[in-house]
Amino acid sequence: MLWILLILFLLGLLLGPQWMVNRQMRLGDQERSDLKGTGGELAKHLAERFALEVEIEGGASGDHYDPIAKVVRLQDKHFNGRTLSALTIAAHEMGHVIQDQQGYRPFQQRQLWAKAIMVLQRTSAILLAGGSLLLWVPGMAFVWRLLIISALVTGVANILFRFLTLPVEWHASYRLALPILADGYLPEDDLPQAERLLRAAALTYLAAALANLLNVGFWLRLLLRR
Repeated sequence: MLWILLILFLLGLLLGPQWMVNRQMRLGDQERSDLKGTGGELAKHLAERFALEVEIEGGASGDHYDPIAKVVRLQDKHFNGRTLSALTIAAHEMGHVIQDQQGYRPFQQRQLWAKAIMVLQRTSAILLAGGSLLLWVPGMAFVWRLLIISALVTGVANILFRFLTLPVEWHASYRLALPILADGYLPEDDLPQAERLLRAAALTYLAAALANLLNVGFWLRLLLRR
């Protein structure tokens, strides 16, 4: 019974934030004629207002800012939608543009981590592919241990990256996006709902860190058993 409760608790930690995001998105996805524009229009307006060198594109599979290409990409429903969710997400992504172009240090550190983790993941994948073949060679059983250590290092790096991401997302939401939206872009009554959406989205990064922590625990347990 205790194990069942523990599993349910972990599932709640891992899946709860995404459920919250989806719920808040649904609540904010109604088209509204009283809002001043679409998410794409708001993003373009903010780029002009703050003199930001960035392109705004729709049609993306997910909402994000690409700091290398200097492009904010929004899903069609947020680029073309005149909804609370569209304006909130657009303001948040433009917050990342402001962080980038104003030299916000945690944002810059996150970008360095992202590059390092990409290299780690590729290296780990190559080691896993090559090492799996060597496992069949007599006297090469120690390779399995090296593969587990490689997976552990990558997992720990992913956890650190997720926790490093949290303050960056929090700053983009609470120090930038919400004050911008409160400056006449959203009715005052809509601000609490916008805040709930941004909070739920930030919690997904915490859930991802917990998922990586479970993954590291699995590999560590496997290593100790060898």
